[in-house]
Amino acid sequence: MPLKVEGPTSVSIAPTPPQPTFTSLAKKGPDGKVMRLEGVVDIAAFAVNPLIDTATLARIRPAVLEWIADVDQLAIDNLDFIERLEPAPGQKGLLDKVDVEDKVQITQMSQMMNQLMSAGPLTATLEVKQQLTKEQSGLNQTITSDYLQQCMNEIQAEPVPAELAGNEQAIRNWRVNNLTKFLYHLSCKDPIASFQRMLVDAAKNIDRVVDAMALSGDQASKVRAEIPAVKAATTRQEQRAAVRRLMGHLSFEQRREFLTRTREVAPLTDPYLATSS
Repeated sequence: MPLKVEGPTSVSIAPTPPQPTFTSLAKKGPDGKVMRLEGVVDIAAFAVNPLIDTATLARIRPAVLEWIADVDQLAIDNLDFIERLEPAPGQKGLLDKVDVEDKVQITQMSQMMNQLMSAGPLTATLEVKQQLTKEQSGLNQTITSDYLQQCMNEIQAEPVPAELAGNEQAIRNWRVNNLTKFLYHLSCKDPIASFQRMLVDAAKNIDRVVDAMALSGDQASKVRAEIPAVKAATTRQEQRAAVRRLMGHLSFEQRREFLTRTREVAPLTDPYLATSS
């Protein structure tokens, strides 16, 4: 008896709904360039993500604080890396001297980035923990990608320094190094943001943080002599610079303790106020 062969069955597949529109985080300053955000870009994206409402922000707050605590600890544990990547004012950091032709440096940088990235990105972490839906997470990542892409486009469009004119190989190396610097900074941006935030928190609570250090002798005198300058600082940039000068009187282990004491004295309670332009 011959087999009856059925024809193909038509299956209706619903089209993927388009993502909602959002306000870009890439705002231009008076100089026409994209204003760089301070803090965690993923958190800044929450504010312009139409799929994340006030109730969602309240619900996910404990998970966001937990992630920030993990990144803070990464910054403290790897302070030697952070200080090389984010040097004190007036000094050049490792990223400023990046050279893709230096294989030893690139290997070292990759090892540093792997360590500093170990907490994972916030939005993806929240999705894995089922704090955000796939749709909420997807749009948030689109928002952050839009901002970062516009920053990268700006870097790639920078004019070539006059001293490189006519030297095609030097120009190529300059462009590659610029892009590499941006991509490396992208990889470690969250622990650096934690470090910068802790410096500002320390400035706002400098007496209590220094008292908790239990310093003595000449070192205590030198540290306390810096406190008036820390208190006089008004902008976040000035506060960070003043605290870095104070920390210059501490040993490496004491600088790590300083940041730990800062977290104890001024624990972060509202993660959504820690990110701004």
